[in-house]
Amino acid sequence: TSDADALKSQLDRWVEELVPAWSDRDQEEALLITEELYPSTVVSRQVVAAADRALALDLPTHARRLVTEARDGTLRALRARASDAAG
Repeated sequence: TSDADALKSQLDRWVEELVPAWSDRDQEEALLITEELYPSTVVSRQVVAAADRALALDLPTHARRLVTEARDGTLRALRARASDAAG
């Protein structure tokens, strides 16, 4: 679907932008890119997989922490959703 394609494109862009953001920009801009481009409102395994791809990159400690925290938030939301569905 077009929504799934748009999400994939957004996730791919986010992962691709992380290394250059941290190597080519100042820390404040890199933090903003890392946090703001992460689709925290989308609760899906695709988002977790993108975070896993990002964590496989050569990122500085600050970036890894932000990605890990965002990924953990998505995983918590997935668990909550599954718990609600099990009812």
